[in-house]
Amino acid sequence: MKMCFAVRVTVALLSLLVAFSVIGIHGQSICNVTIAGLEQCLPSVKPPNPTPPTVSCCNALQSANFPCLCNYKDSPIIIAMGINIDLAMKLPAQCSIPGTPSHC
Repeated sequence: MKMCFAVRVTVALLSLLVAFSVIGIHGQSICNVTIAGLEQCLPSVKPPNPTPPTVSCCNALQSANFPCLCNYKDSPIIIAMGINIDLAMKLPAQCSIPGTPSHC
């Protein structure tokens, strides 16, 4: 099944968050999104009781360079960290991010 662009970008964002959190680079950003901003999205993509995305999460995603983030879409870190890809795929729509391309 082909994932849409917004889904792949969200997955990539979360993969990068996990990777950078492990090595302690919270002050950095990737593709116009800060690591601290991405951390705000974790409760929304981890089962068993995900929460709706916070304003902070959505604000972080608003500034994302989605074509840039698409380069990170296939990171295996997502599964290892227990992030649910289906939940991650819903974040751009839940945050009402306009102009998100439909494919990666």
